[in-house]
Amino acid sequence: MLVSLTLLSTRTVSYGGSDYRAVGLEGYLHTVVVDAGHGGIDGGATSIYSENNEAEINLAIACVLRETLQKYGIGVVMTRTTADSLADPDGAYFKRRDMDERLKIVTATSPDALLSIHVNKFSSSTRRGAQVFYKRGEESKSLAARVQEKLNADINAVESGRDYSIAVGDYYLLNKSPCPAVIIECGFLSNPEDARLLASDTFRTRLCESIAAGVITYLASRG
Repeated sequence: MLVSLTLLSTRTVSYGGSDYRAVGLEGYLHTVVVDAGHGGIDGGATSIYSENNEAEINLAIACVLRETLQKYGIGVVMTRTTADSLADPDGAYFKRRDMDERLKIVTATSPDALLSIHVNKFSSSTRRGAQVFYKRGEESKSLAARVQEKLNADINAVESGRDYSIAVGDYYLLNKSPCPAVIIECGFLSNPEDARLLASDTFRTRLCESIAAGVITYLASRG
């Protein structure tokens, strides 16, 4: 059973001269950054089974996850809340600049964890399910293990009858994150069943409840 965490402290976050990303953050003891992967000209993965690209699905899931975490007493800062990217698409090294803008938000927030939301794609349409990748280090590994445990029990076992193991993710955002960080691949757009589920509001709610349960278990273990 999920138990909301006690609200004790007051924190505000300023990024780029604005605190608009910190709306509703005051009063939370624990804070996480929820990162909706991709955005703007970087649409991420596409699928013949889905009308939406990865960036759109990531944002939809991230917004549900924000509401779910806040419901259980966890403050949330989003890296993006619109379809736009964080970097100007003109000029060189767009992807790196976009990642650096996300990292600036994480650094300004000083969160307990970074949760980066993505969906997957594979050459075979039979691969499906949710898997967590983590920044090398024991805290990130612990966070990943607890989220994966919940995803395996609540999502993977129910929908696909298989479990995933956590894995180290060699990604720029994870490697540079100043806090425990994970990438959550929420399903495969290359699989018709997963693509259908990822478009469902009911499934997104189930998914985010499972992720939140893992995050709360991790935060409770830290005291």
